[in-house]
Amino acid sequence: GPSIWSWWALWGLVALAHPFIKPTVWVTAISSLFTTSRGLALAITLSGIGLGSSITPILLGSGIRLWDDLRGLEAGYDVTSETAESGVIHLTFRR
Repeated sequence: GPSIWSWWALWGLVALAHPFIKPTVWVTAISSLFTTSRGLALAITLSGIGLGSSITPILLGSGIRLWDDLRGLEAGYDVTSETAESGVIHLTFRR
C-alpha cells in the first residue's frame, strides 16, 4: 500500500510549486483581464487555487483515504471527538 513518506513527498511537491500559484500572481492577472464581474472572477479563481491545493496530493498519490470506507477505521486509528463551546465537533484520528 501507499506509504506515509510518499504522502509527505507529494505535499513537499505542492510546497515547492506554491510560489508559482500564489494568489497575488492570479489576482494581478484576473484584475487586468476583467472589468465587469471582477469580484466573481476573483472568487472563482481563488477558490480553484484552494481546491487544487487540497486535491492535488490525492490525485497524484492515493494517500490514506479515510472518506472512501469508514468500516474498520477503529482497527487502525484511535478516534476521539471533542465538542468546542461554539458547538464545533473536532475529530482526532491517531494511530
